Amino acid sequence: MAHNLIVDYYRRQPARELVPLDDVDIANDDDDSELHLEQKTQVARARAALQRLTPLQQQVVVLRFLEALSIEEVVEVIGRTGGAVKALQHRALNSLRRILEEEYET
Repeated sequence: MAHNLIVDYYRRQPARELVPLDDVDIANDDDDSELHLEQKTQVARARAALQRLTPLQQQVVVLRFLEALSIEEVVEVIGRTGGAVKALQHRALNSLRRILEEEYET
């Protein structure tokens, strides 16, 4: 029953407007500790890598891992089949891994 309520909720929502990742504030800029700077660097690398994906792959990654939606919920939001969502997620994660590994090597 809870699953159906969630699906109904997302089904009734208007199409989401994507917010550019540069507009999202992850951490407080007042803290300049070494750990905070490392986190900011990692977030910047992840943002840059994510922006190199296709818009649909970006949407799937954001919904699955930042919004913590299930495959079924993502299916309802983007209107693709479960297999298509899984394939998009798989290709997106492989692309992110490749992009980040290439950046690390340079």
